[in-house]
Amino acid sequence: GLKALWQYLQVAGQDVEGIKTKIKNIVIKTIIASVPTVTSLSKSHCKYRHTCHELFGFDIFLDQHLKPWIIEVNISPSLHTSAPLDKHIKYGLVKDLFNTAGFLVPQTPTRSRSHSPLEQVLTRELVLQLGEMLLLGQAGELQ
Repeated sequence: GLKALWQYLQVAGQDVEGIKTKIKNIVIKTIIASVPTVTSLSKSHCKYRHTCHELFGFDIFLDQHLKPWIIEVNISPSLHTSAPLDKHIKYGLVKDLFNTAGFLVPQTPTRSRSHSPLEQVLTRELVLQLGEMLLLGQAGELQ
């Protein structure tokens, strides 16, 4: 995963924080460039702008000199999961997205008397399914 890449580059003596800063700058500049389009679309499709959220997926490539290049930006990236690592990453992403939007999703359930293993799995699955439905515009199915 990404954590392993950062560790590998750190051990190899690379400026990991500098690479991360360059990636953040690319993402920020891309978002700034899209403001007119996103603003226009949100005005025409959202009744209340403060309740309208969008998730973007950025694909970044590091060349042989570790210079980051943006490959593409995905709107409403898939939250479908098939592997345990995929579920772990996307659960955190969806949890953060919901918390940012004002919905409180508890921290990852820990093994305790109050959370059985089944409850832990159901909580993760429910959060991921809700995220997928909302990104696909199927929020009406929640009723």
